[in-house]
Amino acid sequence: MMIRLATREAHLVDLLDRILDKGIVVDVRTRLTVAGVDLGITVKARIVVASIETYLEYAGPGHPRVR
Repeated sequence: MMIRLATREAHLVDLLDRILDKGIVVDVRTRLTVAGVDLGITVKARIVVASIETYLEYAGPGHPRVR
């Protein structure tokens, strides 16, 4: 029986392939406060990482959840 050792590059390629296939959404909301005083500044960000095919399938133009 032969034992194959996986290289780090193979793991990164597999991870990138899975991310592009399934997609990742990171939703961030931050409020700026200094010394306990809310300054009323809010930062909102949504980061989407996916392949074009995955994007068009799940959230592309004409999809009901896209605003």
